Amino acid sequence: MSDIESRLDRIEQLLLEGNRLRQQAIDLQTKMLERQASDKEEYRSVLVQTKQVNEGALSLQAWGRKLIPVAGVLLLLLLAQLAQQIFQYFFNP
Repeated sequence: MSDIESRLDRIEQLLLEGNRLRQQAIDLQTKMLERQASDKEEYRSVLVQTKQVNEGALSLQAWGRKLIPVAGVLLLLLLAQLAQQIFQYFFNP
C-alpha cells in the first residue's frame, strides 16, 4: 500500500467517524427537542392545575369573608344568651 492509499484510507475513516458523530449529535438534538416538548406540555398541565387550585382558594376566601359577619352575629347572640342565664342564676331566686 502506498502512502497515498494509506492517507486516503485514513481520510475515509475520518469521514466515516465524522458522519457517525454528526448523526449522534443529530440524534441527541432530536431527543432534547422531544424532551423539551414533553416538559413544555407537563409545565402547561401544572399551570392549569395551579390555576384551578388558586381559583378554588379564592372562592373559599370569598365564602369565608361572607361567613365572618354571620359568625360574629351568632357569637354575640350566644354571649348575650350566656350573660342572660348567668344574670338569672345569680340575681333571680
